[in-house]
Amino acid sequence: MNCLEHITTFYFCQIWSFIQFMFFGDVQISGREMESELELILVIMKKVEELTTNIDQIQLNKQLCNYLGKKFTKTRTVFERSFPSMSTLATTDQKKVLHEIHMVAKCAEALVQKCLCKESSWLDGAITLANVKGDVTEILLSLSWWTSVLKMTNANMVQAIQNTTKALKKQDHLLEKFLSASSSFQDVAKVDMDYLLAKPKEVKDNHVDTSFTSPSGINNQDYILATYLLSQIAGDMKDIMKEVDTQFKKFTWLALLGECACGDVGEVMWLNKKCALKIIRHPNIEEEEKEVTILKWCHHPHIVKFFCYWKDKKSHIMMEWMPKNLYTHIKA
Repeated sequence: MNCLEHITTFYFCQIWSFIQFMFFGDVQISGREMESELELILVIMKKVEELTTNIDQIQLNKQLCNYLGKKFTKTRTVFERSFPSMSTLATTDQKKVLHEIHMVAKCAEALVQKCLCKESSWLDGAITLANVKGDVTEILLSLSWWTSVLKMTNANMVQAIQNTTKALKKQDHLLEKFLSASSSFQDVAKVDMDYLLAKPKEVKDNHVDTSFTSPSGINNQDYILATYLLSQIAGDMKDIMKEVDTQFKKFTWLALLGECACGDVGEVMWLNKKCALKIIRHPNIEEEEKEVTILKWCHHPHIVKFFCYWKDKKSHIMMEWMPKNLYTHIKA
């Protein structure tokens, strides 16, 4: 089964569950309650538009953020035109779908806010935001999908089945568009990636110090970050280990997050960023390298980001730090 068939099967199962739920147990609720939810979504969508209109204020992924903002402008127009009846007729299913759309809009706003880099330097932000094409793809696919589902909750059975077919075709078309090398989406992503490659090279050139007698003598924070970023984009961590080996392995231990027989996971400061460091006491090199290889290639908004890996007496895997653990997140 190819990628598109997997996506089609998944979405068909999703929408069929909604159709079943819609016609077997749906309950009408307050129209005002739905109207408030819809108003909140429109406010967030407008915020995304405003943040992406002035492209000069965006420090990272300018073109992808601008592309995202234009899609939200279009979707907001559709919402305002297509769903005025919710204030008079609303169901629990529609409320659930609106909640999903609300979450998608919040994800888009959070991503754009991060790309503004208001709370960090350009280089600090780029460490975790160098590859957001997957994040944008997921946001746009989810936005399209849940908007289609919302239309189905407002339809009878025959219309819902017809709309299901249209929604699945639309998702396939969007996915093909995002994957096609000649699409406008890929074009804007390439512009951002070219910028991400040029900027750290410029930083490195500006921080060349003739007093350095060897690569291990480099201690400039921006230089180290720029070197790391270039290696991250190129997918080759060996280069960075050669050039900034000693400084790259420096970290400040903040707190123990967890421990087991094979090692510990700690909260650390690394390259001026809070991270999670996994230290393995008795490493199985073969198994470790398999884990690291998988982590390197996993770029997804719902997977913690891998930063680097090195070995001395113990093995170290540096990863993204999350403010909540799974238990806390589920309870919230």
